[in-house]
Amino acid sequence: MYSIHQLVSFKLLTLLNHMSSSFQKELQDVGITPGLYAALLVLYEKPGITQVEAAAIKRIDKATMGQMIDTLEKKKMVMREKLPNDRRAYSLFLTEQGRALVETKWPDKVKAEEEATQSLSEEERAIFLRLLDKTNEKMEGGY
Repeated sequence: MYSIHQLVSFKLLTLLNHMSSSFQKELQDVGITPGLYAALLVLYEKPGITQVEAAAIKRIDKATMGQMIDTLEKKKMVMREKLPNDRRAYSLFLTEQGRALVETKWPDKVKAEEEATQSLSEEERAIFLRLLDKTNEKMEGGY
């Protein structure tokens, strides 16, 4: 018998949905989604990357990343700077508002993840994270 509950993807997506739902409540006051917050995190970690590079890190298509950057730019959280060697591409940077949002909401993000994995002991959580890292490293391109 086939069951969606046997699938790793279903189990991971369910866990992710729990984390996102909890974290979404913390983001309501600023009007962004957990996905937009993740885009801000990418730019926080790698200031000056291009939209194409950010999309690759986030594992989404370029058009979706473009929409996300447009939204964040309108909210004054991200700014684009033309690349001198390629007039079609832009470097992406967080504004002070974007940086402040990443830093002030980080504890809420961590709390949402801790709540979603609260049934795991500290040792089990460490093992779980190592297994996820090991699995992701085997995928094309790693992360």
